[in-house]
Amino acid sequence: MSVLELAEIPPFGAIEWREAAEDFSVALSDPFDAVAAVAASGAALVLASADDSRQLGVAAFCRTARIPCILIIEYTLKTRVGMTVYDGRSWFPRLRTLVWLMRNELRLKKAIRMATSIQANGMPAFRAP
Repeated sequence: MSVLELAEIPPFGAIEWREAAEDFSVALSDPFDAVAAVAASGAALVLASADDSRQLGVAAFCRTARIPCILIIEYTLKTRVGMTVYDGRSWFPRLRTLVWLMRNELRLKKAIRMATSIQANGMPAFRAP
């Protein structure tokens, strides 16, 4: 019997988490200075958004500090490019954004390689190279 057959998946939104009932706590950090927030928090595990370029440095910091880091990604480069192409702005701002996206993709892939694990939300993100 596989793990998937044994696992009971609750209905969406049906889980209520009470911090007082657990022997751990959750701290939210400022995305504008995520590395400093993680450094100051004394975290034992870090979840960071790979879709937020401000948080990409967290994976490298966590690797150096030996803190497990899970990057969560939803949008693939193809999705981000599509959103930019069809966003309705004039061609120059869209071109500038597309160049930024291509350069940021290198940073994103580096951060993913530095992370302990990745959570892919959706099949496009799961299948992305």
